[in-house]
Amino acid sequence: MAVRDDGGLGYLVWEIIGGSSADIEGAAHLLSVKPQRLRAILRGHLRVSQEFVRERSWAEHLARTFPLTWAERRDAFGRRFELLSPRRGGTLCAPLDRGSFGYTLWLIIGGRSANVGQTARRLGLHPLTLSEMIQGKRSLPRKMQQGKEWIGAISTEFPESWARYADAFHVRLNELRRRTVGQRALRRIRRPQ
Repeated sequence: MAVRDDGGLGYLVWEIIGGSSADIEGAAHLLSVKPQRLRAILRGHLRVSQEFVRERSWAEHLARTFPLTWAERRDAFGRRFELLSPRRGGTLCAPLDRGSFGYTLWLIIGGRSANVGQTARRLGLHPLTLSEMIQGKRSLPRKMQQGKEWIGAISTEFPESWARYADAFHVRLNELRRRTVGQRALRRIRRPQ
């Protein structure tokens, strides 16, 4: 698994648990998270809060299980821990493609200060699904492309940012719909009859 240093806690935890030779399944069990979620945290796609890390005693578990790498990186862990949001829910990294649907959605839901868990629940999504959609790692489900309920939920929950970014949101959503329709058409053409 490749991980880049984005200045977050995830990369540091990845180094502590063994880097590219890390046992993600074992580390996920140790840190009380699901493996898929740990991968998202390590890659910087899902940020955690101080409360999340404290509740699961990450520092104690890492110090006990990985004493050598912990000793080398304990101070850096503390510095990066202090930069985390104090409240639970985590925050999302800015998507790399600033012209994407995900970036516009990220701006609407609050950018770095967005509460992933809470926002995902309001939209009827899993937090990891929301994070991956924003990062462009997962396509927008068809029911969300067609349905207006979730757009209503966004506009109601985030009225100020919605007023500011609604036009850009609809432009990006229409681009995404056109691209998805084109991809489906290509799949039908390629599929043998």
